[in-house]
Amino acid sequence: MLSIDLRTNAAGGKRYIPIDLTASSLAGEAVYDNSRAYELRYKGYFRIDLRIGYTRNGKHITQTWAVDLLNVTNNKNVFTQDYNAERNVIQTNYQTGFLLIPQYRITF
Repeated sequence: MLSIDLRTNAAGGKRYIPIDLTASSLAGEAVYDNSRAYELRYKGYFRIDLRIGYTRNGKHITQTWAVDLLNVTNNKNVFTQDYNAERNVIQTNYQTGFLLIPQYRITF
């Protein structure tokens, strides 16, 4: 049996507390601007996953071979923002881009 699965995830951007760059520069670590807490949002989240699989049923076992293609469009979805004291900048950290996961499963 051949199977093809497609999953799409879309969501509004996560709200966050912005980092005050001037105060962080003076303190040498991240200082958050709590007066603007949750006013801002990251860019919207979007991801498409694809799974292609083949299942073979036998008398006593079932074998499945599959390939998961995660984030097929390689979207850069924001995870967090951090303060980099060495460079005195706010850097954005992203979630995993495109990821390929091969699978083999045997069921008795």
